[in-house]
Amino acid sequence: MDEENYHLQSSKDLTSYSVYANDEKMGSISDILFDSTTWQVRFIEIESDGIMERDRYVLPVQVFKDFDPLESRAHVPVALQVIEDAPKSETLTDDDEKELNAYYGIK
Repeated sequence: MDEENYHLQSSKDLTSYSVYANDEKMGSISDILFDSTTWQVRFIEIESDGIMERDRYVLPVQVFKDFDPLESRAHVPVALQVIEDAPKSETLTDDDEKELNAYYGIK
């Protein structure tokens, strides 16, 4: 596979990616959350595969360092403990979004 041909991917492809936080596997992408007005990707939901305390985590897309289509991996330059300590967000309201973005230092 030629790396140049992977600049566009479907959300279906991404949901098979393993996610690594500081090179430690934390789970896999289970869902991609879009803004219903702008259609921009806002958050990525991670299923922890039993590796972490909770079953699912929601991370702002800006937290991700890169997506490697050849290895089917996504990388987050954040320690697992930082992710585990993140605010819980069941419904992802506007307030939840602001809280998660503030937690990860995103403006």
